[in-house]
Amino acid sequence: MSRVPVKGLVLRGGASRRMGQDKALLSLGGVTLLDRAAGVLGEVCDEVWISGTRDAETAWPYIVDLQPGLGPMGGLYAAQRFDPEAAWLLLAVDMPAVQRATLTRLIDAREGTCDAVAYRRKSNSGELLEPCCALYEPGSAPAVAERVASSDLSLTDLLASLRVKRLAPNPAELVNVNTPEAWAAFQSGGGPHSA
Repeated sequence: MSRVPVKGLVLRGGASRRMGQDKALLSLGGVTLLDRAAGVLGEVCDEVWISGTRDAETAWPYIVDLQPGLGPMGGLYAAQRFDPEAAWLLLAVDMPAVQRATLTRLIDAREGTCDAVAYRRKSNSGELLEPCCALYEPGSAPAVAERVASSDLSLTDLLASLRVKRLAPNPAELVNVNTPEAWAAFQSGGGPHSA
């Protein structure tokens, strides 16, 4: 298969209501979660972009949401419209344990017959796919546009409708820090390990 380039997209996040403050600006070892996510994506992608509204100081370029309020689906949609020829490797800003090797596995697992590559994860309702640390090929763009048009904005449901290469999970890295309690627990656990 002719491999299209992989570009990185940090899902910066919205209002951070559950956290009570901007998650992207939380600091881990003197580095904001925004810069940490962009930096780890930069280790495996030639270009890295931030999704959302530019209201934080950072050296990384932004792709502004075409329609505000659509969440991660809106970020992916805007990125695919910005460069429809690229595969987009997404990483949520609130997943600070993700390391280079985890992202490299997503890139290395690409197949010509798949629209996406994602890790399996356990949930209360069984096994799902992790949509916010996943790679979306250009072939996923029609389904993304259709879901945006119909206001069906779940990336999890999107993945369930695509041809996805499923990878074994790494639960220690695929943790979200959405609340002050989760952030405190993550920090007391020592933060991300070295890759």
